[in-house]
Amino acid sequence: MWMRRWCYVTVDEEVVLRHYVEVVLRHYVDEEVVLRHYVDEEVVLHHYVDEEVVLHHYVDEEVVLCHYVDEEVVLRHYVDEEVVLRHYVDEEVVLHHYVDEEVVLRHYVDEEVVLHHYVDEEVVLHHYVDEEVVLRHYVDEEVVLRHYVDEEVVLHHYVDEEVVLHHYVDEEVVLRHYVDKEVVLRHYVDEEVVLHHYVDEEVVLRHYVDKEVVLRHYVDEEVVLHHYVDEEVVLRHYVDKEVVLRHYVDEEVVLHHYVDEEVVLCHYVDKEVVLRL
Repeated sequence: MWMRRWCYVTVDEEVVLRHYVEVVLRHYVDEEVVLRHYVDEEVVLHHYVDEEVVLHHYVDEEVVLCHYVDEEVVLRHYVDEEVVLRHYVDEEVVLHHYVDEEVVLRHYVDEEVVLHHYVDEEVVLHHYVDEEVVLRHYVDEEVVLRHYVDEEVVLHHYVDEEVVLHHYVDEEVVLRHYVDKEVVLRHYVDEEVVLHHYVDEEVVLRHYVDKEVVLRHYVDEEVVLHHYVDEEVVLRHYVDKEVVLRHYVDEEVVLHHYVDEEVVLCHYVDKEVVLRL
């Protein structure tokens, strides 16, 4: 009887807490008084897991996270802490609290979940360069091109965009995607690589007038003469062609190339220039 009364009297005394660690916790679960005495003790967390009261006393402690992994309650107290990310990698709940934080990207590189929260952020590209997942979210953004210049993956998403050419001038990879586009010629004038893709296109001649490189690709085309009248370079490529005479009548340069040709006389009858030859 005396013993029962002693226990009844002494329980809930500060002096007991100082001496009976484990036994006290068994009796004082969820008591502020315990935490005042057990701060940063594994034994407390063993009894207080998932309690707001613990976090109130244990903020920024590795030991808490060890017991609170994936709990909203932790994030409410640990926002912007490296220690949280070490335990919460790849959790939507973290991004909900860490949006636009460099610390997140260091832990979430190449995760769709990050892009879902970080679309149009320079900081993402700094970490995601050359990733298809980025382009799916950044199509038509100057910021992407600054990081993806000369990548097939970009063109796959940016075909026919002025912004691409601004970054890809003189690249074979561009022409594979931009064949027959005025926009390309504005950036590629006088390039063999263009003609390789643009043979027999009016648009090319508008940009390449008087270029040897054009004639190498356009021999015997009316369209060339329309742009090259009275050019020696044309005759070197068009000898004995009716089409030339139609454009070069009464030219010394023609006779130099057409002497003793019926076709010449047909166009030059009674010309002093013919008799000389």
